[in-house]
Amino acid sequence: MVRRRSMAARGDKDVNILEKVLAAYGEVAETTGLPEMAMSSLCRLEPQHFADEDALWQTFEAFAPQEGWLCFQSVVRVFTAGRLERGRPEEGRLLHAEAVNARNESLRIRPDGNGGWWFDVFTEEGGEPCLVDEVSFLRRGGGRVHYRRYWRHDEFHGVHPFTARFVGFSEGKK
Repeated sequence: MVRRRSMAARGDKDVNILEKVLAAYGEVAETTGLPEMAMSSLCRLEPQHFADEDALWQTFEAFAPQEGWLCFQSVVRVFTAGRLERGRPEEGRLLHAEAVNARNESLRIRPDGNGGWWFDVFTEEGGEPCLVDEVSFLRRGGGRVHYRRYWRHDEFHGVHPFTARFVGFSEGKK
């Protein structure tokens, strides 16, 4: 069973601030070529911790990733069309990974610093109100890597990016 991570409730005040920022951003973006930004929400499901690599891989495979990347000690491997492969002994341990599934959920695997891993899943359904834009980067070998970047309001830091999630690859330059 996957539980939603409890987050501090965001009040109407924060939503109103985000709407005002979005309106101002829209005016500036028209003349400067900034990426489009929109209102959204982000939910981070309760992170899972794994000390056992086989259990991590079973959960990763059950997530049914369609595309993503895996960073091992000796190689970074990209997969598409749901063709996920477990690591090979000569590649070393899994260090990091990001993937997206057909339900538009994103996962992130990261080391815990003690030989285990944290497994995070992000979705835009039922989450914290925020602003979102999409950024992309050139991918080695051609194409692009796409991330959705999430911005929240904080009374001390203003509106700032607080996380990003992998959403896929594309061919071409855009």
